[in-house]
Amino acid sequence: ATLRSEVATQGSIAAVATAHGSSGQAVIDALVADGQAAIAKARDAGKISTERASRLESHLTTRVTAFVNDTKQVLQRLRQGWKRHQQRRPIGSQAQGRGAMQA
Repeated sequence: ATLRSEVATQGSIAAVATAHGSSGQAVIDALVADGQAAIAKARDAGKISTERASRLESHLTTRVTAFVNDTKQVLQRLRQGWKRHQQRRPIGSQAQGRGAMQA
């Protein structure tokens, strides 16, 4: 089974991890560590400011924990937000985005 199908039946990454002999907390710890490393790399490369890095880090554990513990609910909210975003885009805006050729 894939992670996607297991989350669909079990409801969260934490439940899937537990079913496979790990724990939700182990997954959270690993994802937070990876996130912190990615933020530090972007900050050190000058891609984000120190202030932005601090803001991202301040919310990282909370957001990762919510995602791991309630995966289906979080994904559903993300999909709903994306659909609302797509509905608000004016007709033809896809062609006017970045890199679009001008007539």
